[in-house]
Amino acid sequence: MEEYEVNLADYLRVLWRGKWLVIIITVVALAASIIFSLGIPSIYQARTQLMIMPTIAAEVVPAERPLAPETYRRLATARDLLREVGDTVYGPGEITVEALVDRMQVTIDGVEVFPLLTMTVTGSDPRMVTDLANTWARLFMERNSAFLMSRIARSYEFVATSFAEIQTDLSAKEVERKVFKQANPRALLATKLERLLATHRQNMIVLEEKRHQFKMEEAEVFAAEIALIQHAYNIATTLLEEKRNSLAAEKARIAQIEREWEEIAPVVVLRQGLDLRDIGVFLAGGLTEAELAGLPALVVEQEVKNALFFSFEHQIKEGRTTIARMQKEIVLLANALAEYRVRLFQEDGASTVPLLRRERWFTAGPRDALFYSLERQTREGRVTIAALQTAINRLEETEPIMTAQIAELSAQLAKVDLTIAMLDRDIATLQEMHHGLAQSLLNARIARAEEPEPITVVEAAIVPQVPIGPRRMLNVAIAGILGLMIGVFVAFAAHYLKDNQSRVSGLNI
Repeated sequence: MEEYEVNLADYLRVLWRGKWLVIIITVVALAASIIFSLGIPSIYQARTQLMIMPTIAAEVVPAERPLAPETYRRLATARDLLREVGDTVYGPGEITVEALVDRMQVTIDGVEVFPLLTMTVTGSDPRMVTDLANTWARLFMERNSAFLMSRIARSYEFVATSFAEIQTDLSAKEVERKVFKQANPRALLATKLERLLATHRQNMIVLEEKRHQFKMEEAEVFAAEIALIQHAYNIATTLLEEKRNSLAAEKARIAQIEREWEEIAPVVVLRQGLDLRDIGVFLAGGLTEAELAGLPALVVEQEVKNALFFSFEHQIKEGRTTIARMQKEIVLLANALAEYRVRLFQEDGASTVPLLRRERWFTAGPRDALFYSLERQTREGRVTIAALQTAINRLEETEPIMTAQIAELSAQLAKVDLTIAMLDRDIATLQEMHHGLAQSLLNARIARAEEPEPITVVEAAIVPQVPIGPRRMLNVAIAGILGLMIGVFVAFAAHYLKDNQSRVSGLNI
């Protein structure tokens, strides 16, 4: 089947064939619209305008913001207000609030400067819509004049009471701050803390110096003690050698004496004749001549202790005592040398080296200036070390006490500063509130003196002479255009159905 291209001439032929259908539908639509427009009553509109005048307080206090447009709209369309308007114009219960809401429209202009409320009322009765607009304006002014008066004027009593309370609180806070400062003198506490900190810093410097001196003095004493022990070791070594030589010599001497002592008898016999004194004694005794003749031949024998024997024996005893003493001294010297040898090689510091003791064996030994110089230096160093240690201990004991005092004073000073800062902040806040309330109180006094009539009628409603609706010519024109469009559509639809039916019949044949 060949495709057929439709052109404008085909459309015009279709319309020409269905021209009566298009004409009839268009005429019917025009007639219906004319009849409907003539049956609708005329609509009239009345308008009234109210201006809310600025209050004196609003001029004095720019911060008092005007009400929002939605607030004005709600005030203008309040249901109780509309009910009162309907009852006044139509009679009680003759019209509903919903019907009035549909017929009344409020617009607000110039809210930031002079709020202008425009009430537009529509209806079929021109006098009735005028009465509705004017009645609404009158009742709106009566109901909302006092409300729209300055908010500062309405809150005068509250502002005055708040001002008195803030003034009392401010005076109490200022007295509290003054009493607190007198009870807690910050300058005195700060001065005391500064002095304590200076003393603490000085003590720490002195403590570090004392510790340094202690280490230096301890090192010097350690060196002196090492030198002293070295010197004593040398002296002890010399003394030990001398003692051993003396012991050997003493043993040899005693051995020689013992040999000689063993060869000597402890007793000797002495023989001797009578001397003249003895003879005289005998004569006095009355001896005979024969006895006297024999006297010169008499010999007396006598046993006598050998002095050399006992002298050797005494020397042997003393020598043995000396040998025992010398052996003891040698043992002491040997022990001392062993002790000094150990001390010379130990590495734990001077604190482990005791001061050299005065031994009995040493008092008998040689003495030189170097030994006593080192001994005096060591002794004086130990005294200095003890004094430094005492001073260090005293400073170390004082340090935590002073630290605790500093911490306590710092906390007390911080608490005083915090309390004063809080009081100053409260006083500043109260002063700011006091200043604001003082200004508000002044403004409220000014606003309270003005008349509560801030609403003025700018334009009263008048009876409308010309209706605003309905627009009959527009309605008829729109109905004609719609009828023509519907007629064209119906003509094309009829042609399509007829053409489709012809094709189906041709196919069946």
